[in-house]
Amino acid sequence: MSATRIVIKVNQQAARQYVTAPYGPVYQYVEAKAEAVAATARRLAQSASGTLRSSIAQTMYISGMNVFAQVGSRLPYAIFIHEGTGIYGPRHAMIYPLRGRYLVFTPSGSSGAWGQASAGQNAAPAGGKVFARAVRGVPSNPFLYNALVLELPGWTIKRIPATG
Repeated sequence: MSATRIVIKVNQQAARQYVTAPYGPVYQYVEAKAEAVAATARRLAQSASGTLRSSIAQTMYISGMNVFAQVGSRLPYAIFIHEGTGIYGPRHAMIYPLRGRYLVFTPSGSSGAWGQASAGQNAAPAGGKVFARAVRGVPSNPFLYNALVLELPGWTIKRIPATG
């Protein structure tokens, strides 16, 4: 009986460039997917001023032979829009003032029910402040999660909501 020996030599540098070089096909594939997810997230993000929408970006990372992409926003309030607040958020509870008797805030925008109060309405006058003992919060808009689901069909995506 005869035995045959097969030796396969892998050019480590070429393999590394194939996977991790910015011009390599693996890096290009991951970057294209990240750009698609970021574009869809921008489209799905509700932002009156456009600040949240324009803050969504992707970042590429390389660790060893792995290529990673991160899509998100660095705005501190992005998580609150994504996960919701108050009764709509992770705690499912009304928002009460921590100090004092009232929550005091100026509503955003200058049109609609808040900006154009007329006699008999329960709305603040244009530019006025609102005093509330409690507020319900805002419903979640999981724009990043939904962008992943839409742009990566067939991929296993698990949503792990933020806890508060």
